[in-house]
Amino acid sequence: MPRRPLHALAFLLGLWLALAAVGPLGFTAGGRTRDAARIGEAERAALARAADAARRAHGALPLVRRAGLDAAAQFWSRHLRVTAGSRSGALLQRPPPVEGPARWNAAALAPGQEPEEAVARWLADPASRARLLDPETPATGIGVARRADGGRLVVQIYAEPSSPAGR
Repeated sequence: MPRRPLHALAFLLGLWLALAAVGPLGFTAGGRTRDAARIGEAERAALARAADAARRAHGALPLVRRAGLDAAAQFWSRHLRVTAGSRSGALLQRPPPVEGPARWNAAALAPGQEPEEAVARWLADPASRARLLDPETPATGIGVARRADGGRLVVQIYAEPSSPAGR
């Protein structure tokens, strides 16, 4: 315990310099957060490409990704990771955290499964298929959350044409 204010100031200055020196090496929490965000965006983009490929194959136009819907879908995927875990049946029983009308699909992917697997599941389920292929849907948001076992929870929210997010 420093006995004088000057000792405390010297300690804090030393600590600050030590942390500043480690930061550029990528050992900071911020560095890990940036890496996780970059990986998450790559997974969200892969899911968007897979969903758009399915829409094009069935005669629907690709969806426009909206930042607000992405944020809501990302929040929802993290929420499901905590509350539902890998119980995929629980995924379809909660409303999405989006203002205004919206529809959504969710899937739990095992470690090693690709986003195309989620889209294949949605196409196999009549209700999910209808949401994914609806030609009137103008916009989407995508969220991906990693589970402790290495799997992922993916969520795609679809804006209604009449909602502010859909314009």
